[in-house]
Amino acid sequence: MPSFLNNRITTIGTELKILSLEKTHPNGEMDIKTIGLGPIRILDFYKQAPNKFYPAGSVEDISFHNQEDPVLKHQITECLRQMYSILGIEKLYMNLPADYKIFDIAHHLGLSTEQEYELLQCETELARQNLVLTHLQKVMPVILETERLKERVRMNGHFKNIIPPNF
Repeated sequence: MPSFLNNRITTIGTELKILSLEKTHPNGEMDIKTIGLGPIRILDFYKQAPNKFYPAGSVEDISFHNQEDPVLKHQITECLRQMYSILGIEKLYMNLPADYKIFDIAHHLGLSTEQEYELLQCETELARQNLVLTHLQKVMPVILETERLKERVRMNGHFKNIIPPNF
């Protein structure tokens, strides 16, 4: 499956395995459940394969170097723990295996489509760790401030019945 950004097909995509057909719509479209098997580089792409009604192309596997930095992983894990706790979704943190890789958590980080594609282009786990840690360090202050503001909004108007202290 090629990535599609800015109204064009990109050169990096993901090999998918179809797990199940979830629903067929009246117009013939289908909802399918898939799992990503690994990244691919698209060598050539045809909007319509010869003698077919669907697109096709040639691809090659992209091999990744999965050696990680344990210090960065610890920092990322702590950021995830804090973020998921603030957002009230601790379950995501509790289900996080100790041997997780960045691709295992990428969809739970609030990355934009462009950031996900940038992550897909990183050929080392270390590069992916750096990208994710930078993202988390940028969004954590925003998340904290948003939660602080939500709490202030909840309290708005609740002070009218409080009698100030008499000094």
